[in-house]
Amino acid sequence: NLSHKISVRILEYATALRNHARYDIEEASSFSVKTVTEESNLLLRDKLKNVDFVVQFENDAEIEGWIGQMVQLFCNLYTNAVDACRGEGCEPKLRTSCRPAIRNGRQGYEICVDDNGPGLVKGTETKVFEALFTTKPRGLGTGLGLATVVQIVKRHEGEIEATSSKILGGARFVIWLPLRLSKT
Repeated sequence: NLSHKISVRILEYATALRNHARYDIEEASSFSVKTVTEESNLLLRDKLKNVDFVVQFENDAEIEGWIGQMVQLFCNLYTNAVDACRGEGCEPKLRTSCRPAIRNGRQGYEICVDDNGPGLVKGTETKVFEALFTTKPRGLGTGLGLATVVQIVKRHEGEIEATSSKILGGARFVIWLPLRLSKT
């Protein structure tokens, strides 16, 4: 029944938008990384249409933080990747892989986002995270997407790096987040 499908879709969007809108007003809570990727995909459904898109979980994890900010993080990474690919005239391919990872003795979770875009220009691996830095043509990029991602990662006591993707040939963003925050 079409009206039921439409109602379900509206409810899914409303839930994702409500979580996204709670950006800073709630205290940190535990949530599933898989839930975050699903909500991001839902919000970007139109942008990800006709994109070869795969999300792989070695196993899901509950992390502590702010779900709205994590949805924003994935939305920014996916939007940048799709825009970079389309800017080069290629059909976008995105791969997200998620797995447990220990860093500095802390239990955590590693998330890798790979694309088949033009990749990073040598020497811009850290510069891409600076506010107002953009590789998009004038008028298209604000230079705030990846700067926002860095702030979210820092608030979650994590780490992020940008490299070249050996998987798809474009850019690769590697994010590590602890399972539990120490500052709560």
